[in-house]
Amino acid sequence: MPELKTEFIPLLPLNNAVVLPGMIVTIPVEREEAGAAIAAAREGDGLVLLVPRVEGKYASIGTVAKIEDSRKLPNGVDVAILQGLHRASVGSAAAGTGPALRVLAQEAQDINPLTETSHVLAREYKALIENLLELRDQSEVFQMVRNIDRPAQLSDLAGYSPDLSLEKKVEILETLDVELRLKKLIAWTRDTLADASLKNKIRSDVAEGMEKRQREFLLRQQMDAIKKELGEGDSDVAADYRKKIEEAGMPEAVRKEVERELGRLERTSDQNPEAGWIRNYLDWMLDMPWNKRTVDQFDVTEARRVLDQDHTGWTTSRIASSSSSPSASGAMPAAWRSPAAAARARSSPWWGRPAWAKPHWASRWRAHWVASSPASRSAASMMRLRSAVIAAPTSGHCPDGSRAPSKRRARKTR
Repeated sequence: MPELKTEFIPLLPLNNAVVLPGMIVTIPVEREEAGAAIAAAREGDGLVLLVPRVEGKYASIGTVAKIEDSRKLPNGVDVAILQGLHRASVGSAAAGTGPALRVLAQEAQDINPLTETSHVLAREYKALIENLLELRDQSEVFQMVRNIDRPAQLSDLAGYSPDLSLEKKVEILETLDVELRLKKLIAWTRDTLADASLKNKIRSDVAEGMEKRQREFLLRQQMDAIKKELGEGDSDVAADYRKKIEEAGMPEAVRKEVERELGRLERTSDQNPEAGWIRNYLDWMLDMPWNKRTVDQFDVTEARRVLDQDHTGWTTSRIASSSSSPSASGAMPAAWRSPAAAARARSSPWWGRPAWAKPHWASRWRAHWVASSPASRSAASMMRLRSAVIAAPTSGHCPDGSRAPSKRRARKTR
């Protein structure tokens, strides 16, 4: 195992930044302690220890960086360009070293830098970064990431990420295990990718909705201009319908369907027959009393007067008398109430048919039977009557002696 290098290096605290190994950063030299550290580094080998300071507390691990260049910006601010070299633990400070604070820095080596697990995690992390950059339309940045093969170097690129907070970057700096470092980055990147995907979807939906409304507005303007040239005034009709729909007080589901049909009407030409159907539908929906209520009338006497007035000739006494007759009530004679008689009656071709579907002679003989006296309604007479009624269409004669209508006469009659 190679011997770790230990030396006293000027300390440069960083309040709002974290520099990881391999990063190239520009640091303004505005504070007194920063200027002293840069000056002391120039007098020596050009090395400086960059240590993050969060809420007045120094991190346990810093980054040894080399001063590549220093210059003055057009606004008069002095800056220093630094490149991170490796991690180093922060030791004790040396006394009497001038205005710059020099601390004992011991190089901190990475753990599990080239294992198979670290390479698998690196490939997964690289794929997440590619998806995130592609989602943000920054695919050209991924070309730099694609050329990195070392897992430790790939994980240290997280210092450039704007999605990681200062605390998370400090945690990455202090994590020496490369596998653990990549696992943390993968979990954080997944959350960032999910948030970015959701924001992108919302942004796309909003933009699509705005584009759709703008497109519809332009198309409506063009349609109005075309109809104006053709002498068609459907735009006023559509506006009238929209005003009526607003005042109708329809439920939300009904209103949505009506507005959809109104949109179809606006896109349909007057020469299309469907335009008339749509207008009929809209008129019918607008005539419905959606937000109107009526007072119920429970006066039975008034209801009887209205019924007697509307149904001429059908007085209440006549309705009561007709309802009590056997032909109106449909009561079955006592002789027909046996199971055998009921089964024979159901075998008739006219069983269960309404009066208008039966031959005229069958209806007439039913009336004769109802008007006859109860004494004459013996089982034998009713069976003879049933046999005669069933056989009448075949023999061509009705039970009363009249001739049954032939098929040809029945067709002509119909």
